[in-house]
Amino acid sequence: MNIYLHELKVNRKFMIYWSIGILAIIFIYGSFYPLFIKEVDNFVNLMNQYPAEIRAIFGFNGGNIKSILGYFSTFTLSFATICGSILAMILGLSIISKEEKEKTADFLLAKPVSRFKILTAKILATLTLLLISNSVIYIITYFFLILVANTTINLTIFTLLFLTILIIQLLFLTLGFFISVILKKVKAVLAMAMGIVFGFYFFSVFAAEKLRLLMPFNYFDANYIIKHSSYESLYLGSTFLLIIIFISLSYYIYQKKDIASI
Repeated sequence: MNIYLHELKVNRKFMIYWSIGILAIIFIYGSFYPLFIKEVDNFVNLMNQYPAEIRAIFGFNGGNIKSILGYFSTFTLSFATICGSILAMILGLSIISKEEKEKTADFLLAKPVSRFKILTAKILATLTLLLISNSVIYIITYFFLILVANTTINLTIFTLLFLTILIIQLLFLTLGFFISVILKKVKAVLAMAMGIVFGFYFFSVFAAEKLRLLMPFNYFDANYIIKHSSYESLYLGSTFLLIIIFISLSYYIYQKKDIASI
């Protein structure tokens, strides 16, 4: 419990700053909606002149961008997901590596607490922070979109769209856990997190559709979600399978890892 509370305390300001940053992105994009809707036809004609890869980089997925949820999923959601993924990756990468950086690994592992409990406490702390952060952003975003669109919003579809941020965050969080336990030391956490996340993002933009299972940013098609009010089961299942694999491997490797190498 002490480790869990300590992790919450240490990372709370970090989470607040990143949450404010994600909200800022949502507010900036959302505030343009009333102006955008007046010129939407001209924008669509302009974007259709660019290759699909260029449209994908800017988040244009060809959906019904005239509706507030279509606009949100086309522009805001992808960039909020990238920022959220970087945040999750940083948390995952630093979960063990910071003990090495702060020279506390030996001290922590010498305590009468099993490695399983140490890693569990750290994981639960990061999950708690992500859940709190996403819950606050979810509520604020929902009412903000209602305000800028001056209309009602389908809560089910909005929730499904927004949850894709959290699900992708969990994938990158657990990937970060896995990397943090197999590497001896992560010296530049932010640089590595951004490199990995942007690497996957640009791969998702330029890779062929047949490689979609290797493209986590393409697991959740916003147009499909809006049309069917559900996720594609294959990609949802693949996401959680990867999460379970990364978590399981992280526990196994951490249990076997030499204390002196941490």
